[in-house]
Amino acid sequence: MNGELVTALKQIEKERKIPLGMLQEAVESALTSSYRKTFETGTNVRVIIDWDGGGEIKVVSRMTVVTRRKEPESEIPVAQAKKKFQSGKVVSILDAETGEPVSGGINWDKDEDLLGKAVEVVIEENPKKFGRIAAQTTKQVIIQKIREAERDIIFDEYIQKEGDIITVTVQRLERPNWVVDMGKAEGIIPPQEQVPTEHYRRGEKIKVYVVKVEKTAKGPQVILSRTHPGLIRRLFEMEVPEIDQGLIEIHNVAREPGSRSKVSVRALESNVDPLGACVGPRGSRVQMVVDELRGEKIDIINFTEDPFTFVSNALSPSKVLTVTLNPEDKSALVIVPDNQFSLAIGKEGQNARLAAKLTNWKIDIKSESQAKDLEEQMKKDEEERRKRELERRKQEQEEKKAREEEELRQKQEEEERKRREEEERKHREEEERKRREEEERKRREEEERKRREEEERKRKEEEKRHKNWIAEEWAHEAPVLAPPRKDVKKEKEIEEYLKHIPKDIPVEEYVAMAFRNNAAEDEALYRGYQQEPARPRERGREDDKDARSPGKKKKKKKVRRTSEYEEW
Repeated sequence: MNGELVTALKQIEKERKIPLGMLQEAVESALTSSYRKTFETGTNVRVIIDWDGGGEIKVVSRMTVVTRRKEPESEIPVAQAKKKFQSGKVVSILDAETGEPVSGGINWDKDEDLLGKAVEVVIEENPKKFGRIAAQTTKQVIIQKIREAERDIIFDEYIQKEGDIITVTVQRLERPNWVVDMGKAEGIIPPQEQVPTEHYRRGEKIKVYVVKVEKTAKGPQVILSRTHPGLIRRLFEMEVPEIDQGLIEIHNVAREPGSRSKVSVRALESNVDPLGACVGPRGSRVQMVVDELRGEKIDIINFTEDPFTFVSNALSPSKVLTVTLNPEDKSALVIVPDNQFSLAIGKEGQNARLAAKLTNWKIDIKSESQAKDLEEQMKKDEEERRKRELERRKQEQEEKKAREEEELRQKQEEEERKRREEEERKHREEEERKRREEEERKRREEEERKRREEEERKRKEEEKRHKNWIAEEWAHEAPVLAPPRKDVKKEKEIEEYLKHIPKDIPVEEYVAMAFRNNAAEDEALYRGYQQEPARPRERGREDDKDARSPGKKKKKKKVRRTSEYEEW
């Protein structure tokens, strides 16, 4: 059975040109996938086949060598790994991190060399528990792998041919694309890459240009073209050996597919004629290219670095009188004879379009008579332009003068406005200053007035309090007093007395203390402060009076006792 598998793979290698190693990897991958699905194993299990031997199938499991096993499916103790190695069931030793085979020998007697390594241990040989479903799955996976390998081979082959031409066989028309057979694969010619005047037959061989190779879900897709300018370039390289040898270079190709093309060539060696080499003996070389393009006309132009000559050559087969270039916008004005005008333009402007594409210059073609009329018109236009320029300059000067006057007026107005604003600002500041000074003056006057009123109020309250207290204290103790009379001496004594009273003791309390201590002198002094006491009678006179009238007794004068307020 296994020998038949090896023979079948070799037969596929011959027929489909797929490398045998790629097929063997596909079979092993398919068997591994089926085994994992059937037995529900982890990703560390894979299937290998002994292709060099008898084709035996082995199922191996990748395990890490450890001192003590924690995960039975992915780890193996050192002692068990040694037993497996001695029994020949260890297939390979890998690095646990990179998965690459370990370089150099491993000493199985030393545990330090084994710890941390990954070993692939055979867990089953030639498994016989594969069922019908597993075999079908393996078959489908193998077929899919073979198809993918074929697609990769085709893609790698044709990706190298991008920008080259190949010979294909027309197969069928799948509107709007033509499908062609390239040998190992099929390519398509889309509508934009088809020549409108060409019609193909099934089985016909044609040369096409490989535009692009893409990978798709159905395999590699090759886009081919019959309209690409590179097709003419490659055809000339095939027909003209001097191009392949590096003696001649194709500078540029301008093409209108199916109708006409222009090719610019130049010689890289001074002793080589590029035009003659491309045309060939009796036009044989260029004729091969024309036949392949099915009658498309080709003009071969000699390329030069001088743009005047190159533009003149590009308009061949017509003759050119003069060429006027404008490098700024890269345009050229070409004057041709009247009888060459239609030839220079070509059918529907084809020759002029191809020349513009070939030279990358915008070409405007005029006949000789048109050039004269154009020259006269240009003179008139120049005169008119000068007049307009003079008028424009005059108008600009007037506008400039008016603008300067307007700017001067605006500047003066702006200065006047700023001056007025500055005066108004200063006036407002002066008024504000005066207003603040007036407010400050009023505020100070108001504060002074309030202070005086407060002092007056306190003074009146103090006087009223003193009067009330005196009236209460002396209402029942004070003797009948005579109306007070001003005594300057007494007032000075009282002031001197008051100076000795402590400032932290009120006068009333101090006087009360004097009364309580029977301080007669203080009492008399305080009485003198309030009113002047009655003058004592002189003793000598009384004695004399008594002596003159010894028999008369002195009568006491009755005085009505009055209050202090009534006496005042």
